[in-house]
Amino acid sequence: MTVLRNHDGAVYALATDGTWLASSGEDGDVVLIELSSGEEQVLLQSPADHWDHVHRLQWSGGKLHWASLAGQAGELKPGAAPVELPMGEARWADAVEESLCDLAVGDDGTLVVAGGDGDGKIVLERPNGERLEGQTYKWPYTVALSPSGASLLVGTWAGRVHVAATADLAQLDQKELEVGALLPCFDATWLDERTVVVVGSGRGGAASVWAATVEGTLLWSAAAGADALCVERLGDGVAVGFSTGEVVVFAADGAVRQRFAPLPDAPGAHAPFPSNAEYFEVPPQAVCSLAAHGDTLFVGLAGGVVRRLL
Repeated sequence: MTVLRNHDGAVYALATDGTWLASSGEDGDVVLIELSSGEEQVLLQSPADHWDHVHRLQWSGGKLHWASLAGQAGELKPGAAPVELPMGEARWADAVEESLCDLAVGDDGTLVVAGGDGDGKIVLERPNGERLEGQTYKWPYTVALSPSGASLLVGTWAGRVHVAATADLAQLDQKELEVGALLPCFDATWLDERTVVVVGSGRGGAASVWAATVEGTLLWSAAAGADALCVERLGDGVAVGFSTGEVVVFAADGAVRQRFAPLPDAPGAHAPFPSNAEYFEVPPQAVCSLAAHGDTLFVGLAGGVVRRLL
């Protein structure tokens, strides 16, 4: 459970390709850590008092893709000179009505950005310059491309989940999975080409983690009453981070493989953590971000800590 980095404030996003781990924090920094040596470099900075922080990261094609709240997005490479935000005109600001909530990048270089002010705006741009657009009811908070890149999953702040073929984005708002009630939907991922896992609020005793087929068949749900903030593929299952500080690793069928929790007697403990959990040596704080490569798992916490968990 090695501590790799301490940001000044919450860790908004993590991303790893197995060689590098990137993290972005409330302090305005995007930091790259070489996992073999532990050496780090700051790739991007924004003023700590500026609201336009980078809050989404993804590796693809040897590049680190990033998105910020004000509609700016770009690519970074290890060893590059640091970039400072804000950096002039935001490329995606008009397309997503000034607010960029998430991005997804396919293996072929297809880029999807999501945002909006009111109703959601989804823009997909292929490497050949083709651009497709769709929309959703209310703010889209998370987007994820299927493993082949043929389908797109969108989760919204209103708790709605949409899945549509990338070639048919105009029909996105009509392709809704009605298998769970997540208000809001915080994060989502694909288990395979036909199965999605979505996480969100567990208020009112509702399940905050559920898996379903793209046809809308509910496969399993879990964690009633707890807010699930992030989800990441881990092996053939998923890891889920919770506002209580827990991290739970689920198998593809929903069985719990491992549970991690903050020290139950630490200052600030406020939940009855399970007796079968392995414990962090930190006080309880929300798990804001996850990143995985193979069977290795990294967590980013609300207090600024970036930690290797598995």
